[in-house]
Amino acid sequence: MDPGEQLSSLVSHSGCDTLLGSFPAWFELFATSVTTRMLLKGSGEYPTETVECSKLLRGDLMISKRIAKLGAACAFSALIVASSHARADDNSALLDVLKAKGAITQAEYDQIKARQQAEAKDSAQKLQAAEAKAREAEAKAHEAQAKANQAEAKAKSDSAASEAEIAKAKAETLTAADMAVPMKAKSPVEYVTVLPNCVGIRVGEVDICTKGDISFFGVEDFPDKDQNHPVIGGGLAQFNQNNSAAIRSGLLPSSFQVSLATHQAGLDIGVYLGLYVGGNNVEPTVVNANGPGAPFSLGTPGVDFRQFYGTIGNPAWGTVKIGRDIGLFASDAILNDLTLLGVGSPGNNIAPHNTSLGRIGVGYIYADFVPQITYKTPTWGGFTGYIGAMTPLSDLAFSGDPTSSGVFTGHDLPQFQGKLSYVTPLWTDSKLTLSTSAVWQRLQADCTGITDPLTGFCDVEVLQAPFFLNADAEVNAWAVDGFAMLDTWGWNFVAYGYTGKGVGTTGLFFDGVDAAGAARRSDGGYLQAAYTFSGVFTLGGSWGVSHLESADGNDQLAILNECTGVTTGFFQDNCLVKNNESWIGFARYKLTKWVNLQAEFISTTSENQIGQTIHDNAVAAGTTFFW
Repeated sequence: MDPGEQLSSLVSHSGCDTLLGSFPAWFELFATSVTTRMLLKGSGEYPTETVECSKLLRGDLMISKRIAKLGAACAFSALIVASSHARADDNSALLDVLKAKGAITQAEYDQIKARQQAEAKDSAQKLQAAEAKAREAEAKAHEAQAKANQAEAKAKSDSAASEAEIAKAKAETLTAADMAVPMKAKSPVEYVTVLPNCVGIRVGEVDICTKGDISFFGVEDFPDKDQNHPVIGGGLAQFNQNNSAAIRSGLLPSSFQVSLATHQAGLDIGVYLGLYVGGNNVEPTVVNANGPGAPFSLGTPGVDFRQFYGTIGNPAWGTVKIGRDIGLFASDAILNDLTLLGVGSPGNNIAPHNTSLGRIGVGYIYADFVPQITYKTPTWGGFTGYIGAMTPLSDLAFSGDPTSSGVFTGHDLPQFQGKLSYVTPLWTDSKLTLSTSAVWQRLQADCTGITDPLTGFCDVEVLQAPFFLNADAEVNAWAVDGFAMLDTWGWNFVAYGYTGKGVGTTGLFFDGVDAAGAARRSDGGYLQAAYTFSGVFTLGGSWGVSHLESADGNDQLAILNECTGVTTGFFQDNCLVKNNESWIGFARYKLTKWVNLQAEFISTTSENQIGQTIHDNAVAAGTTFFW
């Protein structure tokens, strides 16, 4: 019977096969060494008496005890080997005596001596192999002990930091963009456990994480009641004879977000899904679920499946994102707008849209969620770079004026966006964040209608209305911005500004180009300050404006004719917006880790291209649940 078979027999007879199943590698290395030496006694068999399992497993099963046992086994093996050599010497002397007395012949003597030498050589080889295994086992034991100590230290560290990490995770779930790169999976395991930073579990090698929010506010809007109010195409301030009340979503819609993350072949791999719901009934239009509100019975809210993407990368060479997610241009502006947890300018409160506006159109252009392939660099010295190719968007006459704003639907190239950010600590409890981002896209007139031979304009039916375009019009639209934020000793300060041509206002490429294909200049920005008392109560305020300028003299004349009613045709007397401006004050109380309460006062003013204004005020109060 070979040593392995005899070892199995010994374990089975002793009742240790079940108990030792949890550490077969240790037992095999230990027992192989001991078994080898017992076989060198000469019998080639194990002792017949049963070895009690309690004797083999006596004491603490910690790694340090196993090392002690292994050392004892090695010492015991040495004694056996020494006694084996002693018996071999005695046998040689006995053979010599037997040969001298003629009890055995010379041939028998030579045969026995040859067998003894062969057995001695085989025993020496077995001894060397067993000792090598013993040394390897001892090294592995020390390594396992070191890893166990590191794991214990990390567990204590993770436990101490868990509260701060959970609080940070709640704040970062304000938008799904904060999860642009899903969490890295832990070391491969074969069990299920709870994740500390979200509501989720780890199954084997995969982290499954869920986050989300429920956001609702009561809003009372006090619109401009001037019966002779001007018409402002693209204006965000409201006019009406009556106040309006609504229970509605804030800037951040209610959401449910799921991420899956794992680590395979040296790469961090993640998948992310984000589902957003406004809460109020909507009427789908060209902007789908973000269309006008429809406050009628039997209606349904807009479901905005705005995020679904995958990421692949590692800390050494960066991360690639493929799918639909928030854009790069102006993303820092909206993600750090403190009305993100509130309402901001409510827009059409009498028939609420999917969300309110916050500072969209009154301080920054909406970053939007678009299909993209984006590369994010590793962070070097606080700097992180981003570059992305995104699906191109059409220019839209958001003002509703088909004669002064063109609709450009031709796209021969992707839209490109980029961003560079820098984050650094300053002094105690202080951090500075700086960034700049840019967008570029070529807009083309896609003239498929009838072209007037005298004017060169074509008549294109878009959104059930005729738009008149220069058949050869082409515009390179672009914009750049700058963002700065200082967090220090409870204070938060933000300064943001942007400028560009052809990008329009409120949304990307809204009223950015006139019908002749001339690009309009746009710029704007906002300032924000807030202070948090004792980590739970925040007071703050902000001011912002978005400005749209006419393209050239021809555009000015066309706009003037529209504003004064000279032009006849569709949407007569519609006057293009020039400025949307707002002042916002707010108070926020963190009731629990999950629940924020926020109240706001909002004053919004819209001005058209000839200086006429509409002014409205609103108050809002509500809550946002985060998990």
